[in-house]
Amino acid sequence: MLSEIQEQGRIVRIEAGKTWVESINRSACAQCSAKAVCGQSAMAKWAETANLLAIDETDPIFKVGDQITFTVQADALARAALLVYLLPLVTMIAMAAGFYRFLSHDLVALAGAALGLWLGMKLVRACTVKAPKGMHMGLKLGHKL
Repeated sequence: MLSEIQEQGRIVRIEAGKTWVESINRSACAQCSAKAVCGQSAMAKWAETANLLAIDETDPIFKVGDQITFTVQADALARAALLVYLLPLVTMIAMAAGFYRFLSHDLVALAGAALGLWLGMKLVRACTVKAPKGMHMGLKLGHKL
């Protein structure tokens, strides 16, 4: 059985076959006893953001504004993390090495690295946002809070 990660969110829109949920990213710092003296806690507060997620199902019991739980398949989350972090890194290194191999100059390798990073980020966007159904994360509606 696949493990799932449970998150909380608020329904912001319901339309044909989709429920749009706003999820707030929170760090684990809230439960940490050293948060008062840790720089990571300050960074986590600064970086707290809201994400809008489309869940490919609706349920008549849910209304806009409801606080709900939803689940994400852990393996899908791991695949997404690998794609988002690894693909730009690999393209950056490959382009830097390729440019350096053919032109043997550090500035050219730096330009190749920048181009590779940009290309990798464009590929990630093409694989996720622009794909017909996006990257399937296995999101499922849970229950009201």
